Amino acid sequence: SSTNVAAEINSRTSITVLSPDDAALSPLLAGYEGGGIPFQQISDTLRYHVLLEYMDISSMKARPPGQLVTTLYQTTGRAAGQLGWVSLSQQPDGNVRIGLPPPDNNSIGNNSTASVSPTPLRLFPYNISVLQIDRALVPPQLSRAPPPPFPPVNITDALVKQAKFNTFVAFLQAPGGDL
Repeated sequence: SSTNVAAEINSRTSITVLSPDDAALSPLLAGYEGGGIPFQQISDTLRYHVLLEYMDISSMKARPPGQLVTTLYQTTGRAAGQLGWVSLSQQPDGNVRIGLPPPDNNSIGNNSTASVSPTPLRLFPYNISVLQIDRALVPPQLSRAPPPPFPPVNITDALVKQAKFNTFVAFLQAPGGDL
């Protein structure tokens, strides 16, 4: 909850949380060797494990191979290219694999794919699904130092400077409307 990701999850009505257990997180944490993981990377890695739709195992298996699903990380504005998506595929053994979209999914050794446990941890049909995965999903872009945050932007000020959006600005400046 200190990352604010819990609040983002709680504001959604239909999600799937992909949860790696402690053993699955150990290799990720070992890579940071006491230097600590930057706060934004922790937050964004957590966001990458939240799919923005309800999915259980059977609905995942019913999807066409390679279909992309949006993650909460996509909503940050920092997800370049297809970084905010995961790809689903059913394996010959019947398991569901979740990974980076092509062409980045060829690096299986660096936490780019995970298997979903056939037994869900918790289901609240059509609202929340919590599924165990066998490793943390960490795209290469999230394992590097994060870019600096965007400077704060005031949309109202930007529109006022254009001098042709006065009516729209008046609506924005109505009580509770300032952006």
